[in-house]
Amino acid sequence: MRASFCLALAVLAATALAPRAASAEEDIEQAKALYNAGAQAYAATRYGDAVQSFEAAYKKAPRPALLFSLAQAYRRLYVVEQRPEALRSAIANYRRYLAEVRQGGRRADAAEALSELGVIAARLDATAAAAPAAPATPEGPAEAPPEVRTRARISVTSPTAGARVSLDGRPPVEVPMMAEVAPGKHRIRITAEGYVAEEREVVAVEGDLTGIDRELRELPALLQVKAPRGVEVTLDGRLLGTTPLPLIQVDPGTRFIVAMKNGHKPFSSALSLGRGQRHVVEVALSVSVQRKVSYGLFTVGTLSAAVGALTALVSLEHQDAAREIADKRKERGISERELRDYEQELGERDDLANATSGLLSTATAFWLGGVVLYLFDTPSPPPPPLPARTEPSPSRPGGPMLELSATPILGPGLGGVGLTGRFW
Repeated sequence: MRASFCLALAVLAATALAPRAASAEEDIEQAKALYNAGAQAYAATRYGDAVQSFEAAYKKAPRPALLFSLAQAYRRLYVVEQRPEALRSAIANYRRYLAEVRQGGRRADAAEALSELGVIAARLDATAAAAPAAPATPEGPAEAPPEVRTRARISVTSPTAGARVSLDGRPPVEVPMMAEVAPGKHRIRITAEGYVAEEREVVAVEGDLTGIDRELRELPALLQVKAPRGVEVTLDGRLLGTTPLPLIQVDPGTRFIVAMKNGHKPFSSALSLGRGQRHVVEVALSVSVQRKVSYGLFTVGTLSAAVGALTALVSLEHQDAAREIADKRKERGISERELRDYEQELGERDDLANATSGLLSTATAFWLGGVVLYLFDTPSPPPPPLPARTEPSPSRPGGPMLELSATPILGPGLGGVGLTGRFW
């Protein structure tokens, strides 16, 4: 009874923890999408959008590195807009980062930034009586200033080059896209030339930023092979089949095609296949040297056999002549001259018979050689001049998360930024 009760408790505990685990995993995925949105917005100098994305990502997954990225975004926002609220939020988030990361990380960069921003903040306090920097709370990063807050927003990013997004049927815009929307369901469509468009429905939540990050799938290239019947075709060492072949969908990029048929020189070509494009390959095969030699052996063997047949016929004629003389000898006898003719006919018969045997043996040897060369004339595929597969577009690598880093020149009208960043 006690064992059954313990088992029931274990089942109930597992059932209760399963939704939490699924929710935590969803939060991590959302945080990744929001971080990527912030990184793209930062690179596009849309620092207000970057602030919102990093703040939303921190709420989903409170990682210290996000505090550093958030402080960097606030710092750039101040450089561009000269708003004291952004300066104080940057200071607050740098301090929060130093409080959570006791050693390593970007402590040196954060301390250097605090030193620079502290001088600017002190000057602002002295000259404009600015409000003190908003302190960061233990629950999260410093609050955003009013100009970067929102009710319900959707952020869409994609690592696909040239990606554009349409929200609820509106004209498409380049990613990253961040838009304020009414709470509820919305439809987004992400497109890019040479890629399969993706549509999905998202739910915007009041007071929250929903991040969507999608990498589009490439449109396949279409390959048509025109070749004589019975030609074996391989692409990057993989057998496609024997001609005639239907229209084939293959991954775009640099590919290497080989067409082979027994008795012919192999055909090979490097192809550059574009996304969604149709490429026709005209295969022209030439007869191999080995096959030509086999044909020559067949020809010589046939000629030898023909000559042997002629010598055999002539040998039979001499045999008949010798038989006629022998028949006369039995009936009435023959003269010495007829005897000499008889012996001569037998001699020529024997010589021609030996020649026939030699010619037929030669013909057989040539025919056997031709058959061997014909049957074993299998071409070897040539090595590719280039790597068999070159990816046309890089994919987003994984790895540990790295926070954004930049060293701007502070001051009105001045600024330069170098951006690095990757979610964990």
